[in-house]
Amino acid sequence: MTRVDAPGTTPLDTLGVLLETVADFWPEAEVSVESGRRAPTGADTVSLGIAPRLSAPRLLVPTGSRRASARSLRRFSASASGRDAVTRLGAAGLSGLLGPRALPDRIVVRRAGGASLVGHLGELFGQPVQVSIGVGNARVNRKPVLQVFDARGRVLGWAKIGETEQSRADVAAEARGLREVSARTWQHLEVPRVLHESTWRGLSVLVISALAAGPTQALRDPWARPEAAMEELSAAFEEPARALGALLWWEEQRTVLGRLADPGLRARALSCHQALEESAARREWRVGAWHGDWTPWNMAATRGRVRVWDWERFETGVPFGLDGVHHTLNTHTRDHGASAESLHAALARPELVGDPVLADLYLLAITVRYLALAETSRGEHIAERGLTTLDVLADRLADRLPGRSSGPR
Repeated sequence: MTRVDAPGTTPLDTLGVLLETVADFWPEAEVSVESGRRAPTGADTVSLGIAPRLSAPRLLVPTGSRRASARSLRRFSASASGRDAVTRLGAAGLSGLLGPRALPDRIVVRRAGGASLVGHLGELFGQPVQVSIGVGNARVNRKPVLQVFDARGRVLGWAKIGETEQSRADVAAEARGLREVSARTWQHLEVPRVLHESTWRGLSVLVISALAAGPTQALRDPWARPEAAMEELSAAFEEPARALGALLWWEEQRTVLGRLADPGLRARALSCHQALEESAARREWRVGAWHGDWTPWNMAATRGRVRVWDWERFETGVPFGLDGVHHTLNTHTRDHGASAESLHAALARPELVGDPVLADLYLLAITVRYLALAETSRGEHIAERGLTTLDVLADRLADRLPGRSSGPR
């Protein structure tokens, strides 16, 4: 039984989550939070520095390797600001120069020589490995993501861990999507490859190849959608154009909505689905694929190509253009909030969103996703956003909805 020593933490604290995650990964060890300029050493001791600081933990980095520690802190995406980039580069430089002294607060794993997830990853790679660990914000699909290094601090890949029913489903979906996408040849896209897929003590383990993102990402315009890469992805899976009602994807949206437990939400959402289908009945749609969560923080542009990760929402058989709307609205809400007013403001700009009917289809699809997730474990974090997108969609379809009401809030 793992012993965890972390006075004052709760399961909802980021530090508490990190501690529980480490304890799950070393189930036979003792785990504690410690501070000091000298990290503990020993053959059966693992020290993970808390970055950027104990009061705001975001990442655990291996203190036993200056190179691995520094590289753990050099994770950039197009959403990083110039200030963020400078801060991360500075922290990485200090970590490479000072080693453990750069991160005086750490999670320490003692008696780590027994069975562990890190040992399992070492078996998959055929060599000893060390890891950095991040768990992200509290949300329904939160899962630990590990950067995996060899003994010399060189990056071997990334490991995504499914702990809950939802995160295990997401890990499996990403593995399927990546296998399908990485089998193609791309001009504008770069995608990770699946290196290993396994289970360990009830955890789903997906190991993928690394896609690097440099600090120059912070200098790029996050509003600039990678149009050529998005078009290439959709076109690679293009199918004959057809009516919305003939798409299996569209029927699946109806099926998911029909399973919602809340009868008021179910009726409102199904009414929107029906109104959209009727309004688009005389139109044929170009059909392809979408990434499903294409945002600036899930990509990096370099040398004329776009590196894209987080493929658990990948789908084929969908109308062209959904990724573009998703990218635009998520960039907008990151800067201006996710209120109904904010969404209406973004959707009112045709130069950003384009086809208003396509925007409505996107709103329906994302509402389906949010409302379904809201009824799962930890779903309370996404419930309000699902209600907001449903309200916005219903507002936009107001003249086509029978007996329009505000519905339950």
